[in-house]
Amino acid sequence: MNKTIRKISSIAAAVILTAACSTSCGTMKKTSGQTETSTSKKAKESSSSKKTTDGKTTKVTASAELAEKISGEWQIIKAGNTVLPITDEMPYINFDPTENRFYASDGCNIINGDFTATTEGNVIFQHVLSTLRMCPEIENQEAISGVMQDNKSYTVVLSKSATTPDVTILTLRNPQNKDVLTMRRSDMSFLNGYWQVVKIGDKSYDNPEMNLFFDIPAMKVHGNTGCNYFNGDIYTDPKVGASLNFGQMGVTRMACYDQGVESSMLVALEQVTSARPDSNGNALLNDSNGTTLIVLKHMDAPADE
Repeated sequence: MNKTIRKISSIAAAVILTAACSTSCGTMKKTSGQTETSTSKKAKESSSSKKTTDGKTTKVTASAELAEKISGEWQIIKAGNTVLPITDEMPYINFDPTENRFYASDGCNIINGDFTATTEGNVIFQHVLSTLRMCPEIENQEAISGVMQDNKSYTVVLSKSATTPDVTILTLRNPQNKDVLTMRRSDMSFLNGYWQVVKIGDKSYDNPEMNLFFDIPAMKVHGNTGCNYFNGDIYTDPKVGASLNFGQMGVTRMACYDQGVESSMLVALEQVTSARPDSNGNALLNDSNGTTLIVLKHMDAPADE
């Protein structure tokens, strides 16, 4: 099989950070369309971490389950009791459970470091680094960055938005039981796993080789058109419920018996802007008008996986 990859689409270029930075800021890492600072990778304890409180060291047990629940990018909508204005460049935190790393923005500076999600329901920030820009025009910057400090621990509270059911709310609560940050994201966790494409537009299909695999924590997708393999990135807009877009898609170039089917599938994927489950457990991939472009049903992992 010819493994040459061709681009079929691309999504927004990285934001270029021009900032004064101390020598400890580390190298740059690009995550979810943002350019961010990153230190060299550290060895992580798989089952425990250490938290320093008032000069004392306490051993805590890590929770892979909680890390998975908070994985992905969260848009910060409140700092303490202050509601943040909606802008194109909202502050955010992105938790990556595969490396126990977080990447964030306070609206001015890029912040990153390690985190531990614990069995007690807390998240602990560690080894935190930040760029050092001065942004006096950005309100609440210090309130946001002040949360992400070395060895700060917060209780994690997860809930659903009262106005938008597809949006999940993450609140970080300090030891004094006060909410310090409130965040939101579109909840696409129901998509995680393997799916067979059973309908494109108004045409039905029964070919298990036409499939997609969603890795929501990593924000990646790969699959097969029934002929060629493809892979790419997943993007969501935290401001929009059920938001889903595909980008940076690449596909192998093997000649196909029915080129039209492959073209229909790839074009439909490019037009997807949202995803919702239906009452039968299927997933509906829709365009900006709410029209269903692709219908998916759960499937076992393909034999070649």
